Amino acid sequence: MEKIGILVGGGPAPGINSVIAAAAIEAINSGFQPIGIKNGYEFLVKKDINHTVNLEIESVAKIYKLGGSILNTSRTNPAKSSSDLINTISTLHKLNINKLITIGGDDTAFGASEIAKYSKNSIKIAHIPKTIDNDLPLPGNMPTFGYETARHVGCEIVSNIKEDSRSTNRWYFIVAMGRHTGHLALGIGKSSAATITIIPEEFEDNQITISHVCDIIEGSIIKRQMLGRPDGTAIIAEGIAEKLNMEQLEKDQQIKVPRDEYGNVKLADLPLSRIIRNEVEKRFQKIDKPMDIVDLTLGYELRSAPPIPFDIDYTRTLGHGAVKFLISSSKNNQSGLICLENGQVKCLSFEEIRDKNTNKTSVRKVDINSLYYDVARRYMTRIENDDLKNKKKLKEISKISKLSLNEIKQKFTKNNEK
Repeated sequence: MEKIGILVGGGPAPGINSVIAAAAIEAINSGFQPIGIKNGYEFLVKKDINHTVNLEIESVAKIYKLGGSILNTSRTNPAKSSSDLINTISTLHKLNINKLITIGGDDTAFGASEIAKYSKNSIKIAHIPKTIDNDLPLPGNMPTFGYETARHVGCEIVSNIKEDSRSTNRWYFIVAMGRHTGHLALGIGKSSAATITIIPEEFEDNQITISHVCDIIEGSIIKRQMLGRPDGTAIIAEGIAEKLNMEQLEKDQQIKVPRDEYGNVKLADLPLSRIIRNEVEKRFQKIDKPMDIVDLTLGYELRSAPPIPFDIDYTRTLGHGAVKFLISSSKNNQSGLICLENGQVKCLSFEEIRDKNTNKTSVRKVDINSLYYDVARRYMTRIENDDLKNKKKLKEISKISKLSLNEIKQKFTKNNEK
């Protein structure tokens, strides 16, 4: 019986098991044996064929509601070197797998595209985009699966934190996952009505400092106090760190910035919320107004949550569609990314989603000129240009911050309004 391999790469996302279940059941119903490959590309790169499992209908029928991944996952990069690619392709051939479903984000998609390319299309791959970051360029602005569940769970958590913030008269600084973009942070911030959400897309410069971020938060705290509120919640996208000068950050904060196998900064190990908290606390201590701030990072709580109905529905269609694509005939045995457009399954070639400048998978950023962002921004508490033109408000800001009018304008003019 011909086989269809299934593997998961990158971090967990709600809906993975629903994809696996749908794909496995459709493969069996179509006369194929689905093979689960454990730990992503890890054992394929090591030429180890002993970490696979035959998937049967009885074993996958009820997993669609579960969080996490029954096949586990890893961040092993099969395209790190030509030898790793050769090993991966050779191992798949040994397993008699020439049809493969990869479930993952941009890095997993890039690895899949390289496998297809270096195998000269002898291995046909259907990549299903998975990331709570929502940063893959899907048609029709469709979300990546897992994002809607992560936003839903994140909103509930932040809503509870907001109530604690109000009750205790303190601020919470919450860093939300999102390596390159602010989709998740903005989605959580907007739906939970957080005081302020800061995302990397709002900064025009390619490189910023911690001071730039803290200026915005400081302004939000001051304006909140002008409204008689000593409390607040600030959501900060972890992708902000991608714009920081890492060498300078390591020197200033006396830390070592870790990186993964793809060369990405391991943002989960970077204490961004604590760094921002320390800087803001120092600023208010200087004016004898000590702040009560709690910092935390939101991400691991979201990644393996049970999927909400939207993601279960969505992933069943993607899993089914991936199998249908693999067993259909395509030009030159073409591989690609499986997505939905206008309610229909569509396959995008890897070339269509590759950035010509970086040669990696393109990244979908938050459009700060969109109505979606404009509405989110209007409900945030920030010092905006209109505040800096209002003499009465300027005096109030000066009284709280102990800054001169010129210092206020200099500090809060940049990056203060879309």
